Amino acid sequence: MSDLINDMSCKTKSLPADLSNYISMGFCKRNGCQLLSALSNKHVNVDLKNFPDKTGYECFFNSVHIDDYVESNYLDNAFLFIDELFKAWRQHDKNELLNAIVSKDEFGLVVKFHLERIGESWASDNLEKYEEAILIVDSTIPLCQDRCRVN
Repeated sequence: MSDLINDMSCKTKSLPADLSNYISMGFCKRNGCQLLSALSNKHVNVDLKNFPDKTGYECFFNSVHIDDYVESNYLDNAFLFIDELFKAWRQHDKNELLNAIVSKDEFGLVVKFHLERIGESWASDNLEKYEEAILIVDSTIPLCQDRCRVN
């Protein structure tokens, strides 16, 4: 992932409207989990009992394939999405941390996010074992502030 970050173009200055709208619709709480409201109804037959923990449930719903919305600069757009998501989250809840996971493989780039919980994690502590590139950041980190200037 560090190679991908070093190669970022930082040409993208704003999110596509669909991604921005997802964030502007805010968050909702379901089964003790935080979901983006825009994504909360995409799988109506799925219940918390289908997952080993709340983190898995949140990541299932809070999953955005960036490559479905843009044709290039996937990582730039992922960082912009996460940065805007974190800004909205800090306005929504200043006490709980939100974790975002960026993963890139040969098919595209996915952003998932969940609340940070003791004893729960979406990814292994050993990120080197993954074949795909993985980045995990929490809502205290401003991704685009130093790397890409956002207007």
